[in-house]
Amino acid sequence: MRNYKISTQILVTLTANVGAIAFGMMLGWSGVTVDDIVDNDEFYFPVSAYEFSWIVALMPLGAAFSVSFSGLMRDKLGTRLTIFLFVIPITIGYTLITLPLNIEMLLAGRFLIGITAGCYVFVPIFYVGEIASIEIRGALLAFFFFMVNFGVLVIFIIGHFASLIAVNATCGIVPILYSIAFIFLRESPAMLIYKNRIEEAKECILFLRGATYNYQAEIDDLKIRIQTFQDRIGFRKIFTTKSTRKALFLIMGMFFFFQMSGINILPFYATMIFSEAGFEFLAGISSIVVASMQVISCIYSVVCVDRFGRRPLLISSTAVMSLCLMGIGTYFFLKENSIDMSKFMYMPLTLFCIFVVAFSIGLAPVTYVLLGEFFLFEAKIYVAPLTKVVNFSLAFMIALTFVLLVSSVGFGITFYIFATFNFLGCIFSFLFIPETKGTTLAEIQTILGM
Repeated sequence: MRNYKISTQILVTLTANVGAIAFGMMLGWSGVTVDDIVDNDEFYFPVSAYEFSWIVALMPLGAAFSVSFSGLMRDKLGTRLTIFLFVIPITIGYTLITLPLNIEMLLAGRFLIGITAGCYVFVPIFYVGEIASIEIRGALLAFFFFMVNFGVLVIFIIGHFASLIAVNATCGIVPILYSIAFIFLRESPAMLIYKNRIEEAKECILFLRGATYNYQAEIDDLKIRIQTFQDRIGFRKIFTTKSTRKALFLIMGMFFFFQMSGINILPFYATMIFSEAGFEFLAGISSIVVASMQVISCIYSVVCVDRFGRRPLLISSTAVMSLCLMGIGTYFFLKENSIDMSKFMYMPLTLFCIFVVAFSIGLAPVTYVLLGEFFLFEAKIYVAPLTKVVNFSLAFMIALTFVLLVSSVGFGITFYIFATFNFLGCIFSFLFIPETKGTTLAEIQTILGM
């Protein structure tokens, strides 16, 4: 029987994840602006498809740079001040890409936007993981990916009906509102105890769980974890535990297959892909349909993560994603070899919808849930940034090389390659990922240490 309230935790989680909406807009920005920017007269200077791929890729590169220190900033400055400071680069970035005088300003703007992205996909996840009760931790952590996809959908809709300036203005306003809203949130109990602010931690726990909640056991547990951190502090010493080393291996693997699944090529190059598939005049609508399916499926994923467990969702989702991309690859391969595919024109759209549903229910939320569950507080500020650097570095590589790969071997072979990586991800999940449903953080460490 539950002895705490969840409404406050849900409200805090939603507020903390507004940054995820902003991140989703950053992802989808290139997908709706490519026609306005590439070989068009939107600016006073020309932008080629190759130059645009750099514009796309510099956002994840900036994120890879900032994610390496955003966690340390949170540890030193606190969550609220860290979120507030990171609004500066993204505001400058959107100003540069709205009023660019040359290609260099576009590139610099996207890189600055990426710097804030690195914070928005790192700091809020661990904040939510630290304020959530065990029983609903997985569901609350899964909210992050729902909000990311909601941000992609919002910018796809705005981009289809509004101008480039309106798109940039919307993208720039959300982070400002987010930084203001976060000021009213409390620091997590773990962070407060780490700062030796015990009385504030008690008040925070009662605020989150309810006035009748027995807070002392949670405070004692947090004190033990923080003391362990202080006794074992140091980058090298963190790796002395088998559980941390194994967690690092597993999360690195999950984020590798997360990016190599090909999921980010949709928001990065949505209009380009659907135009090539035969939806020249409906490419924007097709993008909105796929993004809508992803948002709807994310609502279901919040329930699935804690109901069905992490491991079954990972295995089944990567298998379905591999099959979908095989079908999409076959469609493009036949089309590129002059075979009439007009009777099957809706095949790519249908398979992309199934692909994003599988991704949103399985690989996406589970990866982020495991990121929040696998590492103890003392390891997060050292280990987790490494996984995110890998994640964004791979996103940079995919964003930059997708156009080159398509021009070299075609869309068909390109999607076959991504299908292969999804199949390998299915095998990896089956062989290595443990089930963490319904387990405490301490029990997870025991499982990883076996």
